[in-house]
Amino acid sequence: MSDLAAQYTDAPETRELIARLLDTGQRLPRWLENELLTGGDDVAEALIRLLGDWQTLLQHDRTAGFAPIYAAQILGKRRESAAVAPLLDVTCNVDIESPLYSAAIFALQEIGPPALEPTLRAIQAGRGPAGGKALAEVLSELGVHDNRVLRVLLDVFEQDPSLGASYLASYQDPAALELLHDAFADTPVDTDNPFANHVFTELAAAIDALGGELTALEQAKLNRATRLRRRAAEAILGAPASDESVTIHAHETDGEPDPDEPCWCGSGTKFKDCHGQPDRGVRQ
Repeated sequence: MSDLAAQYTDAPETRELIARLLDTGQRLPRWLENELLTGGDDVAEALIRLLGDWQTLLQHDRTAGFAPIYAAQILGKRRESAAVAPLLDVTCNVDIESPLYSAAIFALQEIGPPALEPTLRAIQAGRGPAGGKALAEVLSELGVHDNRVLRVLLDVFEQDPSLGASYLASYQDPAALELLHDAFADTPVDTDNPFANHVFTELAAAIDALGGELTALEQAKLNRATRLRRRAAEAILGAPASDESVTIHAHETDGEPDPDEPCWCGSGTKFKDCHGQPDRGVRQ
């Protein structure tokens, strides 16, 4: 692969490293990774050129096709801000199921703040999967709190509460807690498609990640949704399924709930007709 490596650098030692990278295949040797991580600017420039040639390399042969993936990973670990543009080009054009897509997304997240403005511009231009909204995953992990980022994440949350909740959890802004609680209250438990109730697991996990707690009503709703999902899975598998519920410490009720409110147990019955009856008692 020395002839191919010569396209990316004129420096003999760097050319040798790039040639080895192009020959690597499925497993990157630790020594080679260390050499590429600690090499000088000429190594970074060669990796960026190689990454920019990802479409050709993916079609070249099976061995060389791994090189752009390794280049993306190494550039991310090196936090090379000059790699942001080619990494965004990858995420906006490669198949979302490709390992290269995942490597590019993670590399942008590792690079951090320098990726903020270019990623926002790409989203504004509608580039990439889902009109650029898939790049919200990058924004959620940059470690930068910016109102523009929050708006993008809230937009994703409105379109896809499960995915948006996971992004908000990563973003770590408690300002999203009220929205998460509202979504918990407004989203009905789906009895026709129990697997759709995974949204409650994501909402609960996000609330917990942001330092919030579920109310008793929310915890009961989560428990009911989880039971429905588990039973549906057992019906398909013919055996007990694992319990994927999220354990969240709920707020205890401050006194007795309003009699006409839904009971905290998730039965769908008014409190006065369920656990509000004298012989059943308020949850303690």
